[in-house]
Amino acid sequence: MLTIRDVTKLIQAEKVETENQFFNTLTSTVTHEMMTPINCIITFARAITNSEKSQAIINVATLLKLNLKDLLDRS
Repeated sequence: MLTIRDVTKLIQAEKVETENQFFNTLTSTVTHEMMTPINCIITFARAITNSEKSQAIINVATLLKLNLKDLLDRS
């Protein structure tokens, strides 16, 4: 007795799952690796005098950090 099954959908599902895992790993790694320099930028900007420029740097870096956290949460 010979049984023939179409496994095309199974192979496609496995491919999609593999791609999703890769994307999630890449996203979490990249965002994690970017957090350290952003935290350093914020710390150094706070160490500088309280000028408008240092406050602008802190604001932009903080917004970028929040965006990265959101991206990390979605992955």
